Amino acid sequence: MLVYPDWSLNAENLDAALRAATPLFNGQWLTNQRRIPPNSHLTQGVGRAITTWAQIDHAIKHNRAGRRMHPLAEALIASETALAEFSKTGAWFENPIFYRVISLGQIASHCSFITGIEPRVARLIGTDWKSTLYGLLVACSYHPETPLEFVKETNVPTPD
Repeated sequence: MLVYPDWSLNAENLDAALRAATPLFNGQWLTNQRRIPPNSHLTQGVGRAITTWAQIDHAIKHNRAGRRMHPLAEALIASETALAEFSKTGAWFENPIFYRVISLGQIASHCSFITGIEPRVARLIGTDWKSTLYGLLVACSYHPETPLEFVKETNVPTPD
């Protein structure tokens, strides 16, 4: 019988989920995401939440105006930031964005048990990340009772 970890939100579980989830993403994609302005003050850090006129000019000049970090990349980076602060000061705070990392950790722990999951995981970095994340979580919730297989996607809608 397989034993699954407790994925409740605390520093220990967030750290485990972050370590499990990070390999789901291309390292270069995550590196590139770190260069894009985040949406959350949590990722920006203290004192970086306000954009200066020079930063605005730079964003316009380099066609980065309006571009924001991908929500899943931001969740990973915010988790890294929070865990670093926790290890340094012992201060723990919870943020709803951490649940995305917990969810990604659950998906990562089931990947090897679900056939055909790789193309779906690759879509997590796209614009339809929410529906992809939801579909993957639903599939993972069925895993212990039912062997699962994602059918290859085509232009014709088919049930999984």
